[in-house]
Amino acid sequence: MAKMKLFCRPESVSGSRIKFAATVVFYFFTLLFLSFFSFSQVDAGLHLFSNKDDRLLQNSLVRFASEKRLYTGLIYTFLFIGMFVAYFLLMKQWKRISKRVLAVFIIGTVALTFFAFPASFSHDIYNYLMYEKILLVYHANPYTVLPAHFRGDPLLNYIHWPNAPSRYGPVWLALAGVVYFFTQNSLAVSLWGVKALLVACFLGTLIVVVKIARHLRVDVCRTLIFIVGNPLIIVESLINPHVDSLMTFLAVAAVWFVLKRRNLKAGVLIMMSFLSKAVSLPVSLILIVRSVRLFFWIALIGAVVESVVLSIAAWYFVLPVIAAAFLYASKKIRYLVYALSAATLVRYLPYFYLGYFDPTNKIRLILFVFVMILFTAWSFRSDL
Repeated sequence: MAKMKLFCRPESVSGSRIKFAATVVFYFFTLLFLSFFSFSQVDAGLHLFSNKDDRLLQNSLVRFASEKRLYTGLIYTFLFIGMFVAYFLLMKQWKRISKRVLAVFIIGTVALTFFAFPASFSHDIYNYLMYEKILLVYHANPYTVLPAHFRGDPLLNYIHWPNAPSRYGPVWLALAGVVYFFTQNSLAVSLWGVKALLVACFLGTLIVVVKIARHLRVDVCRTLIFIVGNPLIIVESLINPHVDSLMTFLAVAAVWFVLKRRNLKAGVLIMMSFLSKAVSLPVSLILIVRSVRLFFWIALIGAVVESVVLSIAAWYFVLPVIAAAFLYASKKIRYLVYALSAATLVRYLPYFYLGYFDPTNKIRLILFVFVMILFTAWSFRSDL
């Protein structure tokens, strides 16, 4: 019985089941529409489908998004609101979720988002492929040779940082290199191949999260809903995943081994995480202080520093969101995560309305600060 209490509550037998079922249907409908909407962001000249009708539909979506910026922006606005409404409704009703429903929830979320276009919110995935191509096809060093050096390469039509060397570690280059080696004959297959690798890392993270939650005697069901249902996680770990998914998996696995007092394995995993993306190095402090709370603050400070040095990006905050799931009892941390999730995702609004990112970042910074204040004030007045 103790094990069941630690995992999920039995479903309610009251009429509130209808309300819960409506929430789940609304959640999945929002995800389905978001995945469909992602294909409106396919880059010009990129043909994902061989079927004539599918290609015609893709071109129609792309043309609509480029010509009707106002409607495109409004669609994203409603999807943004819909995702957070569904998320908060699920968080209010998590006690009604059984193990079976939780499994359906996670599988359904991953399945609906996997087929979304992998470069709909960010073009980083093209850079991942280009760096692998530099290494495996051109036999050059992606840390010293720029993508722009290879004029005429078709990938240059899609990447946004042709004059930037790789900022990703050798662990990532090795894993992504295996995927690229087997998929390099098709750009579409390469895109979803890399996405599959990163989604697998996210699922691996969830497995470790369950282990940590049980160890800390934190409710597993609530923890998984808090993570998987979060719109920031949906967009940046499932629809448009980043290298941070690998870094996060290795860092969270390291925390598990620290809690089990296996410092050698934890140290190896922290080093591998660092060799995926250097920003995770401060996580090594948990080898000294075995604290999940410290892990959260290290992850958050790392994300803030990366945002200051580069620019604010939603995927930098994936690790803090996952770390915060173990500290759900802290209202301040919980509300901070809600505010950060909304504030980082709202920064995509100018792109969908205007068709380009504000080069000065002023509009996005104003939106970020405004939504942070708004969500923080609202969260403290709610009982989420």
